[in-house]
Amino acid sequence: MVETRSSEMSLLKSFLERGKLNKPKSIKKLEYLSLYSNNFSGHVPAQIGNLTLLQQLFFGANYLTGNIPREIASLTMLQFLDFGNNKLSGYVPKEIGHLINLEELDLGINNFNGSLPEEIGNMTLLRSLWLNNNNLSGTQYSNQRNYWTITKGNWKSDSHS
Repeated sequence: MVETRSSEMSLLKSFLERGKLNKPKSIKKLEYLSLYSNNFSGHVPAQIGNLTLLQQLFFGANYLTGNIPREIASLTMLQFLDFGNNKLSGYVPKEIGHLINLEELDLGINNFNGSLPEEIGNMTLLRSLWLNNNNLSGTQYSNQRNYWTITKGNWKSDSHS
């Protein structure tokens, strides 16, 4: 347990540099990371993909810009992913469909555009999806548990079992 705490502290120190996210060092045992509501700015570092045992990742309520890095696909253990309430932009990467254990995904209140990738249908365990306050448009997607319709404007889905 002490080793994990030490790893968490090292990771946080590597993220903090004058209010910006820095490139994290690879910490193999980290399962939970919350940087929620810390006024961070800058891009989400691609090296986040090195944290392959993460189950919960919370970057919400900051000032993050740029795209979600494609390396997010390496985080296949993730169950909860929160990028909500930032300034992220561009397309939602198709690699997000590799997160097959994801139960909750918050991408709301950002500047994403275009349509969701079809690969999002691979997330068969997804029960909550927040896409509100973006510039998303597109079509309907389905998976085994959910049926989604994406239109402009506010949008949120909680699946019905």
